[in-house]
Amino acid sequence: MYCEIQTLEITKDAVKADVIDLDEVLLNGWDKDFNAATSQMVFPLESRGARVYLYKICRSNKKTAECSTMEEMVNIALAPGTIINISSNFMVKE
Repeated sequence: MYCEIQTLEITKDAVKADVIDLDEVLLNGWDKDFNAATSQMVFPLESRGARVYLYKICRSNKKTAECSTMEEMVNIALAPGTIINISSNFMVKE
């Protein structure tokens, strides 16, 4: 899903990002308020698959080429204001 990163929080257990679901706004509701289409994405760091996926989406951003740590890559690739395509599998279901 295409989303715009609003906030980013990195802890020792997870990477969490509050996002605007742009697919919801642009494809399903032109009249929808951006704030009504917010969701949270969570990448649990104990999951190998989530860590690998996070690495891949970070490495796809050319700005991360010189990064030496995952934390540095995540802070650059998922910086607030960034528009990115992320699997909806990481969206927190309400």
